[in-house]
Amino acid sequence: MITMRRMRFADKSKNVLDLADKIQRATIKSSIAGQAFTDFTCKLCGETDTWANTSTPKICFKCAVEFAEFLDGALTLEEQRRFVESYERNKELMDRLSKV
Repeated sequence: MITMRRMRFADKSKNVLDLADKIQRATIKSSIAGQAFTDFTCKLCGETDTWANTSTPKICFKCAVEFAEFLDGALTLEEQRRFVESYERNKELMDRLSKV
């Protein structure tokens, strides 16, 4: 699916963009959200970004893409999938990321 945030990274591979999307969504703590565009500050780079609802991620898509590019070059697709799944389950890592 083409979204506005993905259009800014049109030079990246689909695999990197899909992985970046999974990484960014894994940082969302709540599954309940209000329907309002919400600005949030990335915990890694400090830039402000906009999210489609009030349940905002902790990192911006640009940082997620950079992280996904690193993983894409370092890990196989199966290792990437396992990493993202374990990241989603790892609450300690989520707490550390929220304090950055």
